[in-house]
Parts: sequence; C-alpha cells; structure tokens
Amino acid sequence: MNKFTLLATAILLSVTPAIAQNMDDDEVLVDGDTRAVIESDVLVDENTEVIINNDEAPEKPVAVIVEKSDWEDMQGMRNLSDFNDAMLSTDLYRLLETGEPYTIFAPTNSAFGRMGLTKKKRLQDPEKLDILRKTIAYHIAPGLYMAEDLKNGQYISTLEGAKIKIRAGANNIYAEEGQLRKKDIELDHIIIHTIDEVLTQAQ
Repeated sequence: MNKFTLLATAILLSVTPAIAQNMDDDEVLVDGDTRAVIESDVLVDENTEVIINNDEAPEKPVAVIVEKSDWEDMQGMRNLSDFNDAMLSTDLYRLLETGEPYTIFAPTNSAFGRMGLTKKKRLQDPEKLDILRKTIAYHIAPGLYMAEDLKNGQYISTLEGAKIKIRAGANNIYAEEGQLRKKDIELDHIIIHTIDEVLTQAQ
C-alpha cells in the first residue's frame, strides 16, 4: 500500500470492495482495499495519483502564444536594416501591422551602400522626408506575388502610384534594375523579395 503523508487529520479504514462501492465524494480508494476520509490536503508519493475533487483541483498553467507581427519578423532580418530604418522613419511599417497582403521588393544593405553619395544624402535629408516616403513606397506592391507569378514584361502597381516593370529570364528576375536575390520570403501576410538595387525611377 502507498504511503501517505497527512498534512491534517485522516482516518484510514479497511473496507471490503462492497463497502468501497458506497464511498462518499470525500473518500479515496487506494490499492483497491483502503479508503481515507480526507479532512485536509494529502501528499502522496510519486507513484500514486489521487483526485479529491475535480471542481476544486488547481487549474493547470495555460501556455499563451503571442504571435509576432510581420513588421517584428522583418526587423529581425539584419541584411534589410537600412530598408527597415527607412520604413520606420516614414511610418510605412504600420502597413505591415494591418494584416493586409503586400509584396515588398526590399533593397539589401549592400544596395543602399552602392547608391551614389548625392542620391543617398537626398534620401537621408530629414527635411525631404516625402522623397524617402515615395522611394520606399515604390518598393511595396499591394497583393501577393510569388516569384513564379512574375512574368517578363509585367507591370506591378506600387503604393507610390508608379508601376514596377518586371524582366524575367531563364535564371534571373529583375524588378526594374534590381535583381531578385532571395525570393519568396513568406511571412503571415506579406512576401519579400530582396533586391540588389534601390529603385528610384519613380523620382
């Protein structure tokens, strides 16, 4: 018979199986031949499971899963930190928190690094935030476009208003002059294609 460590008074009585069938709600059947009238909590060794009252049993911890937004996931992409900074500066990042579908042709940090000094200063000028906003919006298209959906000669409308022309060959795909490097990065509501040029044709 299992050992009980009683935190309060307990009365142990030997009963027959017939008596055990008439046990009250506050009695526990152990090893088929013992009942205990429980007046307080009972500690039982690890091999015995005792359920005193399901209604009073403590609730088990419930795991709460907090999902990240697409913007939070995108911020974790280190090779897009320059683009993400621009999204943050122009408040365009808020679009990624709406749950609406978008395709982003995102220039990598290397793409920003290859920009001419004049163009780069123009984008970084805090007094010309509208220019930066238009430039970044030119990289964002409503709707979802996987790489296989991009066809040669296709035009894709962007948030800026202008359209991006797609050039697709046997091995490479270009959005204007930007070659798609890493394709089909799928988040919950957006698809990202990284590109190796910052698109400024809209200017």
